[in-house]
This record gives sequence, structure tokens and C-alpha cells, in this order.
Amino acid sequence: MKLFSSSVRYLLFIIILFAGSLFCQTINDSELRKVETLGRQLYEYDMACWVASDSLMASNPDQSTLGTFLAARENGIWKVGFGRLSDNSDLFLLFHEAVYNPKENTCKVTSFKEPQKNTGFYFNAAKALEKMFAAVKPEAPPYNFAIIPAGKDNLYLYFYPAQASYSTYRFGGDTRYTYSIKSNSITDTLTLHKTILNMPYVKDKTQEINGTFSTAIMTSIPVETDILYVLSRKFPAQHYVSTEKWVFIITPDGKITKFPADKFKELGTK
Repeated sequence: MKLFSSSVRYLLFIIILFAGSLFCQTINDSELRKVETLGRQLYEYDMACWVASDSLMASNPDQSTLGTFLAARENGIWKVGFGRLSDNSDLFLLFHEAVYNPKENTCKVTSFKEPQKNTGFYFNAAKALEKMFAAVKPEAPPYNFAIIPAGKDNLYLYFYPAQASYSTYRFGGDTRYTYSIKSNSITDTLTLHKTILNMPYVKDKTQEINGTFSTAIMTSIPVETDILYVLSRKFPAQHYVSTEKWVFIITPDGKITKFPADKFKELGTK
């Protein structure tokens, strides 16, 4: 059995992300489930911000009230706040808030005559962004960011390339920061992929693709932005992530399965 059919016009895009490597002998399935969950949250965060921004801009808001945008999910509903930190950074001034229901595909925007004073998630997320932007050294703009809760007192901040063209997908060059709410500091930095690669955009069914392939260099398992990449692209295809001991298969719905690397190679030659 061949895993990649030679009759397919585009068999495989080889992605090599350069840097030092970490490898492990065994893989805990709970780690993979966590990556799946975080990856789906990243995709939902990205979608919520996109829909909310389009909905807000349709109302022709005062540009001075836009500031930054921050999103949080509760019971399947996303709230996206637009605003900025106060001058002394002791609260978040919320000028607009969008409520997005992905299941019903509805988005309602509320604008406030006087900004709401927030000391909850929006405030903590904005403080976290301040710390992250002081630390990042982007390779090639534009970039997106996302903020996902990581336990009671921590936030994960993701910094990853934005899609700058309709002809390619930008993949790689992304980092995850762990922010401590209590200490108001970045406590951990994890490079997910070091190099940005521009992947061809498949426009229609005449440009079929059976799968894409990458080698995990910075980590020993797939990462959240691998899931984001698979869910965001317009063509349904599996993504294969290779490590020293395992080949991981990410299906178009963002699920990860693993396969021993030596067995995978044997199947590929049959």
C-alpha cells in the first residue's frame, strides 16, 4: 500500500523547519489530546476575531476606540473585546464587545458610549500582550496573536504568521509564551517552529493534494499550530509530522494519531 498516490497532481509538500531537536521514546496520548484541544481553540479564536472584526467595521466605528482585540470563550460562545489599557495600566477600557456564536453563525456587536472598565480577562490578557510584544522578534510580518487560558493563573500567548497572500499559506515561525497573571511576567517561552515557509494555496479540486509533510524539529510531537494550519487551510488533506520514533497523522478535522516511524517507512515502500 502506498500512502501517497503517484496519480495525484500534487503529492507532497516537504516542510523542513530548522533548529535543534528534542526526542522522546514514549508518547503519552493525553499529550496529543491536549495539543488537539489547544489547536482547535486557536482556530476558534482566530475565527472569532475575524468575524467580530468584520462585524464591528461594518458599523463604521470611531477608529480611536478600536485599540487591540481580545477574545475569550465561555460555554461555546466567544466574546471579543476591543479597547486598550488605561493610561496607568490599572484596567482595560472596553469600547466595543462582540458576541459570536459559531454554531448559529451569529455575531452581535455592542458599542459603549463610555468605555467599560474591565479588570477581568480582558485586563489580564492586555497586560500579557504588553509583556509578549516586549519579548518577540518577528521574522517577517504580518503576525497574529491568540491568548488561551492555561490553568487558573496562567495564559498561553501564541504569536504566529498571519496570511498575507491568497496564493500561499504561511506556516511556521511561531512561538508560545506562558504568562503568569500573579507575577505579571513571561515564565516560559517555547519555539514551536523556527522557520516560516510559504505553502502553495490549493484553489480547486483540479489541484488535488493527498497530504502535506513536516519534520518536528523543535518538539517531539505535533504542536497546536500544526492543528491550526490543518483546520485553517481550504483543502481537506492529512498532515504528517515526522519525528525520530514516530510519524503523527493529523486528519482534516484536527485529530492526531501516531504510527511507529519504522513501520511507516515499511508501508511507504510497499
